[in-house]
Amino acid sequence: MKRRWMISPVLLVMTACGQSGSEYVGKWERGKTSHENGFSGAQVNVVKDTMTIERNGDGFLLNNTRVLTQGGGKPFIYPDNKQPAIYKDGQLQVAGGLAAYVIDKASGHLVAPDGGGEFTRTK
Repeated sequence: MKRRWMISPVLLVMTACGQSGSEYVGKWERGKTSHENGFSGAQVNVVKDTMTIERNGDGFLLNNTRVLTQGGGKPFIYPDNKQPAIYKDGQLQVAGGLAAYVIDKASGHLVAPDGGGEFTRTK
């Protein structure tokens, strides 16, 4: 009886540490990118793009914050963009299946689904 009591916490810790998708959890940052504003046609420069990925029950929550400039104006912070995601088939899939993030095994970078570069892990 005592042995069973001692083994259960150890198994619980071992299971929690090896959860699928744990490699995605943490803080990530993407370098500068730019694109054209679909409404005004002005050039939008992303000065800083950070993402925090955390567990959210059985899934994940991605919180993305961007600092932008548009048309040479002052930088402004785009409101936080929170997206639920699940880990499936080795990918972190954003709810609705419209996008998926993967970690490049060679570089360790998080590859963004929009083709706008890669995120690197921050400390």
